[in-house]
This record gives sequence, structure tokens and C-alpha cells, in this order.
Amino acid sequence: MAAWLLDVLPPCFRHHPVLRPHPAALAPIVRHQARGSVDGARDGYRAAQEPAGLVPPHAVDELLTAYRAERFKLAATARAAELVERALRDAVPHPGR
Repeated sequence: MAAWLLDVLPPCFRHHPVLRPHPAALAPIVRHQARGSVDGARDGYRAAQEPAGLVPPHAVDELLTAYRAERFKLAATARAAELVERALRDAVPHPGR
């Protein structure tokens, strides 16, 4: 599980060995990173028409298509991280419940 979480994070997170044995610490980082990336893709989609006139119209259309596709992938990663985070939280015994 930690391997998948590290795979979807920027590579710099692999330089922190404390995270590998603690997937419960990695999952919220992934969730926040993925949500931030979704927001960035949304902003990029809005800005993708700015180079209109500087690049051929088909290039702008292709860029918009790429942003849409990546936004959906990033949103799926954020949802998956939320599920992992919830599963890890539920797996921890809670005395008194």
C-alpha cells in the first residue's frame, strides 16, 4: 500500500524514509496533493485558451482534451486516497467503541 501511495506522490517524498512504514501518514498527503492537482488542472483548463492565436486552434482543443482527461485521473486518485485513508483509520482498534 505504501508503494502505491509513494508512486502517486511527487518523487521528492521518497527522500523521507519515515513515510514508507506509515501509510496512514502518507494517505492524507496523497489526498491533499491530488486535490491540489485537480484544482491546478481546473485552473489550467481555464487558462488553456490564453495562447489562442499563438498556437493553431487544434492544439488548443487537444490541450483542453488533455486537461479534462488528467483532471479525471487526478480526481480518481484523490478518491482512492480517501478510501485508503478511511480503511487505514477503520483498521486501527478504537477501545471503548
